[in-house]
Amino acid sequence: MTRGYKYNIILCLFFFVLCFISIFYVYNNFVSDNIKVNLIIEIKTETDDAYQVFYDTGKGFNETESVPQLVTKSPEFQRIEFPLPVTNINSLRLDFGSKITQIQMNEIYLQSKTNIINITSKFDSKNDIGQYIIQDQKTTEINTIGNDAFIYTKNISDIFQNINKQPNYYFDCLFISIFLTIVFFFFIKVNTVKIKEFTNYIIKNIKPSITIAFFILILFILFFSNFIPKNQVISNIENRILTSKPKFDIHNINIFPNEFEKYFNDNFALRNQLLKINNYTKVKFLHISPNPLVVVGKNDWLFYTGNKAPESMDDYKGVVRFSDDELWTIKNNLEERKEWLNQKGITYLFCIAPNKQTIYPEYLPSNIKKINIETRMDQLVDFLNQYSNIDVLDLRKVLIENKGKDMLYFKTDTHWNEYGAYLGYQEILKRLSNIYPNMQPIQISTFTLTKSNGSGGDLANMLVMKNQFNDDYIHLSPQYKTFAKDIKVKTNLYPNPESLVTKQTNDLSLPNLLMFRDSFSTSLIPLLSEHFNKSIYIWDHKLDAKIIEMDKPNIVIEEIVERLIPSLLIPNLNEFK
Repeated sequence: MTRGYKYNIILCLFFFVLCFISIFYVYNNFVSDNIKVNLIIEIKTETDDAYQVFYDTGKGFNETESVPQLVTKSPEFQRIEFPLPVTNINSLRLDFGSKITQIQMNEIYLQSKTNIINITSKFDSKNDIGQYIIQDQKTTEINTIGNDAFIYTKNISDIFQNINKQPNYYFDCLFISIFLTIVFFFFIKVNTVKIKEFTNYIIKNIKPSITIAFFILILFILFFSNFIPKNQVISNIENRILTSKPKFDIHNINIFPNEFEKYFNDNFALRNQLLKINNYTKVKFLHISPNPLVVVGKNDWLFYTGNKAPESMDDYKGVVRFSDDELWTIKNNLEERKEWLNQKGITYLFCIAPNKQTIYPEYLPSNIKKINIETRMDQLVDFLNQYSNIDVLDLRKVLIENKGKDMLYFKTDTHWNEYGAYLGYQEILKRLSNIYPNMQPIQISTFTLTKSNGSGGDLANMLVMKNQFNDDYIHLSPQYKTFAKDIKVKTNLYPNPESLVTKQTNDLSLPNLLMFRDSFSTSLIPLLSEHFNKSIYIWDHKLDAKIIEMDKPNIVIEEIVERLIPSLLIPNLNEFK
């Protein structure tokens, strides 16, 4: 066998291996059905929201292994499909978005090319869901009570092992590779001289040739990656809807370039990976925040500056202050509300939930120091105590006194945890008991307290590092019979109906509650609702006289988080004056 013939054989073997790998990759990613299984649900919902299915492949639930879908409100059932890109799945979690709402859901099932399996009964665990009632054999009614409502399964890996067996493409790939190799063999046999000259040139210039080939390969991968169809419509990284691809039309030719540029900026190859690397480097190595709304503190604590109160960290430092005129304005606004309510025989309670940095300043970064010890909350509470008949429920004292017993706020979230919320609930009930003596808080001993560790909260998510942060979770499970159930009302009569929560115990001996609130009250709702015949929770700080007259509550509670205190400067509606 001549040297040239041996050289051709080696070249053909190399070509065969390259062909087989390339063809097998193309088969698996383009020719075959790359989306192995769809999770399908039928949903009827009152709100638009972003749903998400997480699939655990052995690493736990995380943002990188999830499929988001936009779900629009609809009076009829709509079919929602979540394409699952892998089948080595241990368990599933179905998230119902971030809005408090009512949902009706039919069966949940997995569907492949050849099989369909009902897995509704496998979803037997839930979070932030109050009512979960199977009305008939098919439809389940769900009421979410928090901004992280989801249901999830235990291990169902056996179902995924059986539902979809992909065809074996090895034989096809082998046959095509052999055929192409034979063609290649005859090609190089005919063009031996030219190929030999080309290979000799490559060998003589091996280093620059490898460099050029590697550079071309990188450009090729990046360029063609942009043409691979993407199912993602919501950025798991930035928690927002990505710009959709514009349709070219002769009528929009003037705006098409700008629209396409927006689309490309949101969808170019490796964008998410580059964002993650940028944020991870800044947070973990430089200890600075890539997001102006988040402050990176000590020991992996994160703090919120506030998109509706961007000066809240300056408030902590004592840099921003209320003027005397502003303090009088807030006093007058609150007194107008109280007087109007009292004239109708309604008890008014005004309470303030502290910012996390107020309770845990020791975890702030060293460069954030107090310039003035007095904050705007200090100003307002002192002013009202001195000049007004408004009884302010200041929750700072009870939280500071108890923070040594256990964690009261999340490290990576803006909010207090269930234990911190319990202390706030306890103080609210104590204050109301001055007028309603039978209204006593439920003792902490009647709850089972458990702890768990999970991924980071909303602040970690704002840094695109939800899975790079861990947080401790405290769960209070009542060991007593609960009576408060969700009730249906005409949501269009209320502001922010997507966040409206309505409860009833059907105990006419109890008073009725109307609460104007923000996100800090979400954890209070299950606790407070047990003490009222009917309780309605409106996510708004503007008291509405028409709603109050319509619902005729015995008690109106206005809860506001410390960073939003400046919103109290907004004048009351004319009805209160």
